[in-house]
Amino acid sequence: MMMKRFLCVFFVIELTSNVFSQTGYLHIDTAYEQLTVSLDDRIIGSSDDVHEIPVGNYTLSITNPNRGYWMFDDYACPIEITARDTLTIHPVFTRTLSIRSMPHAAQVYFNGKLIGSTPLYYTLTDTTRGTFEVSKEAYHSRLIDLSDIQTGGIYLYLDPIFEIMREQQESLHREQREHVRKKRIAYAYAALAAASGISAAYFNHQSDLKYHAYRRTGDLEKMDRLYDQSIKYEKISKASLGIFQVSFALSFYQLIQIAR
Repeated sequence: MMMKRFLCVFFVIELTSNVFSQTGYLHIDTAYEQLTVSLDDRIIGSSDDVHEIPVGNYTLSITNPNRGYWMFDDYACPIEITARDTLTIHPVFTRTLSIRSMPHAAQVYFNGKLIGSTPLYYTLTDTTRGTFEVSKEAYHSRLIDLSDIQTGGIYLYLDPIFEIMREQQESLHREQREHVRKKRIAYAYAALAAASGISAAYFNHQSDLKYHAYRRTGDLEKMDRLYDQSIKYEKISKASLGIFQVSFALSFYQLIQIAR
């Protein structure tokens, strides 16, 4: 009788041991309280508890303490629960920060390192600490500590440095005036080239006419007069042609300067 009782007690102890040997424990080590813990999208409790879990592989999800804000992501990772072991998870939560500025294309530095220009999306963790600096030429820089950013994005207005802005505007005006001056010179040379080209063609034609008339006449006095006129028109034509070539080259050069 005693032997039977002993065997029964031993069987119960062994059976209990086998049952408990098929479970393990999950511990969430985080500074945040009352975070929802889920396994395979099934809520099992909060991060404050130690959870007894059947042995197996799961997908663990822990709600982000700031999940009410845009672009704060929950923590998720695959885990394996082994028999009679405690798995401790140290969740690191990520957030994507939107950084915009007016004016756009301002450079953004985080802890002194250039990370891009606005508009910018920057991913960091809940343990990240540091300071953002947003700067742009001719504008006052803005500094903002990450701990002061409680939302998913920041929008910064950069105040202009009026002295630099004035210098830039004056420089722009000088460039514009110089550009206009070069265009006027180019147009003047182009007009001179057109006029001299037409003049060269006209006087060359007149020279040819006078020369042909010189060859057809038999009057010596008229021949001398026609020959002298032909030579005179030919000289004017050559001079006009020279002016055309020079003015055309100068106008082309000015147009190249304008296009730069």
